[in-house]
Amino acid sequence: MMLSILVWVAPATAQETEKSYLENLLESSLSSPGMQVSVIGLKGALSSSAKIEKIDFSDTTGVWLSIENAELNWTRSALLRKRIKAEMLSADKITIFRKPASNTQSTSTAADTFRVPELPVSVNIQNISAKELVLEEPVFGLATRLQLAGNIDIANGNMNVSLTAKNLDNEGIFELETILHGDGKAVFIHMKAEEAANGVIANILDIPDKPSVLATVDGKGTYTALITDVHVKTNGSDRLNGQVIIAPNVVDEQADGVQVAVDLIGDLAPFFLSKYQDFFGKSNHLKAVAKLPESGEIFISGLDLQTDALAVKGALALAADHTPTRINLVSRLKNEDETPVLLLSLIHI
Repeated sequence: MMLSILVWVAPATAQETEKSYLENLLESSLSSPGMQVSVIGLKGALSSSAKIEKIDFSDTTGVWLSIENAELNWTRSALLRKRIKAEMLSADKITIFRKPASNTQSTSTAADTFRVPELPVSVNIQNISAKELVLEEPVFGLATRLQLAGNIDIANGNMNVSLTAKNLDNEGIFELETILHGDGKAVFIHMKAEEAANGVIANILDIPDKPSVLATVDGKGTYTALITDVHVKTNGSDRLNGQVIIAPNVVDEQADGVQVAVDLIGDLAPFFLSKYQDFFGKSNHLKAVAKLPESGEIFISGLDLQTDALAVKGALALAADHTPTRINLVSRLKNEDETPVLLLSLIHI
C-alpha cells in the first residue's frame, strides 16, 4: 500500500519532468483510438481542486476542441478506475473548431441507434460551466458565442445530460436534456431554442426578416421507436407542428441506418422569400416514411406532400449520389388562379 502511495504522489510532485504523472494519466485515460487528448499546465495535482491551463482534443486531422483555463473539483483516485468524477468543472473558454472526424470502423446493431457511444472513461460532472463556448463557423455554418451550464453523467452505457446555453450576442437560450438507458429500453430527449429576432437559427436558415424563433423537440420511447413532438413558432405564430418517429432500419436483424416517419403540418410560407410564398400558401402538410441505410441510398414510401400549388403522393428511391432509381409518383402542380407556378430554384434533392 505504501509503495502504491509513493508511485501516486512522487511523480506528481516532481518539478523536473515536462509533464506530471497526473497529466500523463489524464491524457492516457481520456484518449482513445482516433482521439488524442493533450493536457497542459496542470496545477494542484495533490489537491481536490486542480487548475489546467489547456486541454486539447485531437482526431486524425488535428485539434477540434480546446478547453482553456479549466478549474476542476474532483476525486483524483477515480482516474485509476477509469472514471472522471467531479463536483465542478468550469472553464474560461471552450472552443469547438469543427465536428470531430467520424469513426468509420465501428459496427452497429439495431439497439445502437439510440445507444450511448463508448467512451474511454465514465464521466460524472455535477456542475459544468463555461464563461464562453465558441462554436466556430465550420460546426454548423455560423460562428456563435454561448455561455454554458449544466451537468453530465455518462457511465455503464447510460447517459444523463442536462445543458443550458445562453447566446452572448443575442437574447437567446438553448436547452438540451437527454436520458438514455444502456439497455435501450428508455430514451428521453428535450431540446428547446428560444431567440429574439436576428438570432442564430434565423440566420442559419436565412429566414426572411430574421424573426424571433421558438422551437421545441420532445421525444421519448425506446431504441425501437423514439417518438418526437416538434413545434416551431416565429414572431409568436405557429409555423410547424407534428411528429417524427425515429427507429433503426433493420435488415436481417442488423441495424442498417435509420428509418424516419414524418407527419408534419404548418404554415411554412414565411420561411421563404415573398415571391415563393404563394407556392406554399397558408397550410402545408408532409407525411412520409424514409429508410436511410448506411449505403447512402434513400427509400421513401407513403409520401403525401401538400402545398397550395403542389400535391405529390407515392414513393421513390434514390441512389447514394441522389440519382433517382425508382419513381412512382402522382402529382399536381397548379395555381388555383391559373397563373404560372414559380418554383423554388434553390431546392436540391
